[in-house]
Amino acid sequence: MLKRLGTVWSLALLFGGCPKRQTTPRIVYIPTPPAATKPTTTAVLVIQEPEPPAPVSPSPAPGATITRRQSPARRKPPAPAMHLEPIPVPALAPRENSSQQVALRDAILRSQRQVQQAIDRLHRAGLPENELSTLGGAQVFLAQSVRALQENDLQRALNLVRKAKLLVQALQGSP
Repeated sequence: MLKRLGTVWSLALLFGGCPKRQTTPRIVYIPTPPAATKPTTTAVLVIQEPEPPAPVSPSPAPGATITRRQSPARRKPPAPAMHLEPIPVPALAPRENSSQQVALRDAILRSQRQVQQAIDRLHRAGLPENELSTLGGAQVFLAQSVRALQENDLQRALNLVRKAKLLVQALQGSP
């Protein structure tokens, strides 16, 4: 009896398989290997200026002999271009006259002093960490403005002191 029971179990397992065995087929995707890339070569593109058009000559006078021009294939190649020295660019003249320059210089100095005083007040007030970087930016603009004024670049000095003033006003909370 035991022998029969063992045989039945053996046949049941043989035909039915293991109960935990997966019956669905597994699909395994294997990625394709990357295509072999050929080393890229860089092409050099040379662009040349076209030849200038041939000068147009007026119509010949009656009785004059006419000479034929050579075809473009028979023309001599153009002579290599000569390397010329670059032309120096003249310095720009100031837009203001001397009295306007003096007035602009005074206004810039006054603005620089006001911004420096405001920066000193903000330092003493003790700003949060995130506002200290803005104050540092204002100090950089102010220093660049002072340097531009020393170089007599009034417009640049004015623009830089305006930037510093805007940053300080943003920190002070007043427009």
